[in-house]
Amino acid sequence: MEYTINHLLHINSSLSEVYKAIREVNNLKKWYTTDVVENSDKTITFKWGEMFLLVKCLETKNEKIRWDF
Repeated sequence: MEYTINHLLHINSSLSEVYKAIREVNNLKKWYTTDVVENSDKTITFKWGEMFLLVKCLETKNEKIRWDF
């Protein structure tokens, strides 16, 4: 069974600042978990101890970000 989760947020900031906040690894560490790694194949790994989540980020710069889990 497959589910799709969509989030819509209204943020009072410039598009470029929001983009950096949810795309750059050092900024993602402030949102989600502090153990975040950008891999050489352009995927991102989020870690919580033994658990981890591997994400592929598909993007249109300063416009759209989609994470495939």
